[in-house]
Amino acid sequence: MDAQEELATLEAERDRLLAVVAYHRGPAYSESKDDAKPWSVFGFEFTLSDLVGALIAPTFAGRPAGEPQVLQRLAECEARIVKLKAASL
Repeated sequence: MDAQEELATLEAERDRLLAVVAYHRGPAYSESKDDAKPWSVFGFEFTLSDLVGALIAPTFAGRPAGEPQVLQRLAECEARIVKLKAASL
């Protein structure tokens, strides 16, 4: 595999790993802020997603299984991409 093919493969893997990380770090419940109807209780304003997030967040507070390995692989991909780009200059 030449350097250009390896670079393309690593960039595709990096994009997949970033998508996995973003998916697992995203909110458990999401609604558009434009559609959110805020409630006001004792002067505090919150939306349904705020309430749901506050109730279930402690349940999912731990790191997802495999997250350290995904982050390690992402770092390895980034390092290799930087090295290949520097070598091609």
